[in-house]
Amino acid sequence: MRESDIELYDKIVSKDTDSLETLYDRYESLLYSFIYKITQDKQSSEEVLQDVFMKIWNQKAKFDSSKGKMSTWLITISRNLAIDYIRKRKTTSYEYDEERDNLKTDNVPESELITKKEANRIKECIIDLKPSKQLLLSPIHI
Repeated sequence: MRESDIELYDKIVSKDTDSLETLYDRYESLLYSFIYKITQDKQSSEEVLQDVFMKIWNQKAKFDSSKGKMSTWLITISRNLAIDYIRKRKTTSYEYDEERDNLKTDNVPESELITKKEANRIKECIIDLKPSKQLLLSPIHI
């Protein structure tokens, strides 16, 4: 006999790992597809899906059958975590860009900056090198 979602949830609250696995198997495909539509990234979708079930396991999300179906509740958790994941990724990306932009010269002491004259001299030295040695320095844009 197939256990209902509510029965599975009650067992998960009691830390029954088999019930969590059964619930995961029941909803994994639906939730992954839903999360992927939001994140547009396989790895992110897998991480969010794992977070959904960890949140349930750790009782950070509590199901109330009087408020709706288990599937709706799981989709809501998935949606919220996927959106949070995207926001976090954008914030991290924005902060990184801001840091990189500030690295230009804003926080570098004057004594450590290369002057234009020094930069031109370095370029001249690179040009004087053999072509094979110049290739080693080609990623450096001076």
